[in-house]
Amino acid sequence: MDNKGIVQNDIADAQDKVQKPQQNLKDEIKNLNKDIVEFTELKNEKESELDNLLNLQISLQNEYAKLVNIKEKISNEGEESQKEELERNKKSLERVEKSLHETELQWNDNHRKLIQAKKDLNNVEEVSNIEKKQVNAKDSSEIIKRDVERADRKVKISYEDWMRKKKEIESTEKDIAQCKNDISSKKKQLEKEKDKLPTTDKLVKEVQKKIDKNLENIDTVQKQRDELQSILSKLAIAIEKEKNKIDLLPQIRIPQDYTQLLFENFNYGKISREEVADIISPGLELNNKKLNFSEIDDKNKISDVTKLTLQELIEISTFVASLLNPLREKMGSRLIEVTPDSIQFTQAVVDRYNQDNWQTFYSQKSNKLGLGHDIEGLSDLWNQTPSVFEDYDSKDEELANGEEYFNEFSDNEMTMADLKTVIYRVLVDFLFNDTKNNFGHLETLLGLNKSKDYSTHYMAVGIDNNLAIHFEFAYNNIKANGSYVISDFGKKNIEAKINELKAEQAGNLIKLSDLNSQLENENKNKIALEEELQNAQKGPDMTGIMKLEDDLNSLNKNISVLQDRLRGKNNLSELVREEWIKNKGLLRREENKFEASKAAITATEIELNSIKIDLSQKEKQVEKYNKSELENSEQLNILKVNYETIQENIQTILDDLKEYNGIDQKIEELKEKLINNEKDVAKITAVYNDLVVKVQSYQNVLEYKEKELSDLQEYE
Repeated sequence: MDNKGIVQNDIADAQDKVQKPQQNLKDEIKNLNKDIVEFTELKNEKESELDNLLNLQISLQNEYAKLVNIKEKISNEGEESQKEELERNKKSLERVEKSLHETELQWNDNHRKLIQAKKDLNNVEEVSNIEKKQVNAKDSSEIIKRDVERADRKVKISYEDWMRKKKEIESTEKDIAQCKNDISSKKKQLEKEKDKLPTTDKLVKEVQKKIDKNLENIDTVQKQRDELQSILSKLAIAIEKEKNKIDLLPQIRIPQDYTQLLFENFNYGKISREEVADIISPGLELNNKKLNFSEIDDKNKISDVTKLTLQELIEISTFVASLLNPLREKMGSRLIEVTPDSIQFTQAVVDRYNQDNWQTFYSQKSNKLGLGHDIEGLSDLWNQTPSVFEDYDSKDEELANGEEYFNEFSDNEMTMADLKTVIYRVLVDFLFNDTKNNFGHLETLLGLNKSKDYSTHYMAVGIDNNLAIHFEFAYNNIKANGSYVISDFGKKNIEAKINELKAEQAGNLIKLSDLNSQLENENKNKIALEEELQNAQKGPDMTGIMKLEDDLNSLNKNISVLQDRLRGKNNLSELVREEWIKNKGLLRREENKFEASKAAITATEIELNSIKIDLSQKEKQVEKYNKSELENSEQLNILKVNYETIQENIQTILDDLKEYNGIDQKIEELKEKLINNEKDVAKITAVYNDLVVKVQSYQNVLEYKEKELSDLQEYE
């Protein structure tokens, strides 16, 4: 047999040697699981029996104590004394009942007055309606006023037209003679204009002076524009720098579809665990970054993470809240508060774990298996009285294995920045890599499992001697006093600085736009001046002289035209006069309307003032009756409490007298029941404790077998 065959046989033998122990371990694990299920069911059954017996014991003890108190009370005070007390209470009840009836009558009378006053207040016409009416009257008056002005203009225009026509009639004959004089004058003016014509050189110099001024303006605007663009560039860099500061702040970013609805759909079975994992897992890469901490955090040494000072506990607890609260706000959950009480109950949990020397997670250093949560220790803290947790309606604990993170730091080298980095990495792992726990960790951290039940969420962080990081939560609907400040790491100040820079940027952009418009106008002016220069180089403008020559020709034609017009002026003058008389009548009518509109405005002002006074009086009356009703209501509440208290006293005395008959026999019967029930409780407790030990023992063996099987599979 060659070497290859020998090696193959050796591999086959090795596989047989590994596979057989693997199969044996799998069979043992299967049997252990079966035993754990069987004993867990028995434990739960006995636990239920024990709860029922304990509840019965408490009920019997309460009944026994009640009967003993009744017996002692009757024995001490005497039956006759009880009857006298009963009569005194009945008389007091009659007096209070009478006062209560009188106060109720007074309250009802005042309430009727209040209702009537409110009705009267509602019946007052609304001031806004009168104000609208007043506005409408003013608007109408303005329209009429404009009509008056238009009519007045028409009168003036028609009158002026009539006067103009009369003057035209009087001057037309003169105009014919004057026209000849104008021809002579125009000829003289033409000669003068020819003498005034500038030379081509003079025209060119004047235009060149304008061009030089234009180029100077363009240069000035361009420099201002370049300076503004430089400022805007610096502002853009400053804004981006401030935004980068926000990106470096300690914060946790979540993927787009990481929402409360996502986990609700998972809990309702609408989406699989794997689908949720695909959506949230990108958050691991999204938050894989080095955090930017303050110089104080970088220099503050942590001598021992398991013995943090009070200030250090407050620091890391508020740090966690500052990371989680923005996420809770996005999820619509309650925000976390860190208080002296939350620090106290978290430290109490850590002390209990240390007291029990509880190993939560598997430790590579000591090679010890982890035991999970210290259920017994937590139960004592959460349920016993007195306890730091006794004022809270619900509690939660989340744990992280700090050994995995702290091993990379040597003694006396860890800083507060390092500790916060560890906490940050734990939170990121909880929030984006929690598939194996069905997202239970992240739902607690984000408050998704409690926000609908409790209005206040309290939390703090602690670290026990075995480096387990504790996140302790407690909930109730009562607001605590003295919450510690949850920092935003200066984010609001940075955002305010960004807004200030953006405002400055916007103002400079407006200035730049104005300069661009000014530059565009100067460039257009430059083109026009260049064209003007070309025209100047061609010689002086003859337009004025040509116009004078045209005027001379026109005056010659006007002489005959004026004679024709003179004949029609008399007839036209009479028509214009009639138009003037007609417009005067229209103006008088519009002025009358305007006076009427001013009277309407005055009437609405009087009405508005009257209603405002009435409204003020009605409001004072309602306020007076409201105050009286409140005083009567307070008196009624006091009388009702006294009435109910006296009734309870009477009923208590009657019950005591009724219970006193045969009370000794009842006490003896209850004693016997208590003794029998205590025996049953002791029996069930012993059985239950034995089952708890067995289940825990089988679970420890199961974890050891599973690790052994995993080692064999790695060897294979």
